[in-house]
Amino acid sequence: MAMRTFSLLFLAACGSSPEPAANGPDSAAAEALAGRICSLYGRIDMACEWSGPVATVEGHEYKVDAEVTSEIKVGSSVTMEFAYDLTIDGKAEPALRGQGLGGGASAEAAREQAADDWARVFGTAIIDRVQHTGRLQTLQALQDRQSPPPAFVSGEWVAYLGYTDLRGKRTEDKTIDIQAVLTRLTPLSDAFGEGNHAAYIQFSRAGSAVVEPECTLDGRPSEELCTLVSEYAWPEGSYLLKQYIVFAPGPLPEGINARPDMPEIEARE
Repeated sequence: MAMRTFSLLFLAACGSSPEPAANGPDSAAAEALAGRICSLYGRIDMACEWSGPVATVEGHEYKVDAEVTSEIKVGSSVTMEFAYDLTIDGKAEPALRGQGLGGGASAEAAREQAADDWARVFGTAIIDRVQHTGRLQTLQALQDRQSPPPAFVSGEWVAYLGYTDLRGKRTEDKTIDIQAVLTRLTPLSDAFGEGNHAAYIQFSRAGSAVVEPECTLDGRPSEELCTLVSEYAWPEGSYLLKQYIVFAPGPLPEGINARPDMPEIEARE
């Protein structure tokens, strides 16, 4: 599904924020991310309350923990990378560990940009999974007000996608067939146990080669996942791609029809 670039509603924390120690907990970053969760819920017209690192919406509560994993200062600018963990409705969800990268003229600006990065790629999929309507409601809301399409099906699992963040240029006019990608992941999803599961894919495309892949399965590095996704014939070009997928136990909710197969001309590898 093609999506236009967007900017989340800016939500700034009140008061001043202490500078974090490198490679350690960052309460201000957690608060910024909780604000982005409420921003995403606003996209689907659901009221959300935000207090510190906690976002509460219609029977669901998200508590955020944030950790600085990398911090680089060059002159007056700072670039920071964060790992984010969620406790949802009182239950820790380590499988949903995500990340965000941001930079700017201050640590506060870096936190805000990193929260946007997480919300776009990770947050959309997580919220759609928590709501579990069988539709990509939050993801579609980033683009327009059209009726959201059904989520994907992968074996016994329903797959909720985050925003496909592709930065660079494709030189091949070819649609990315997410269903074909998910089919390659069935050796992993067939082995899932109970609870939430998630896959994160990041790589650079250099012509026809996949380089520097970084993948996590249930929040942990997975070379097997990287190998499986590298076998898919991604469009040629020079770009960076990030894709996050959250799996919920199937089947699709009642009344939601499975997505039709892509036309052969688009699905061809």
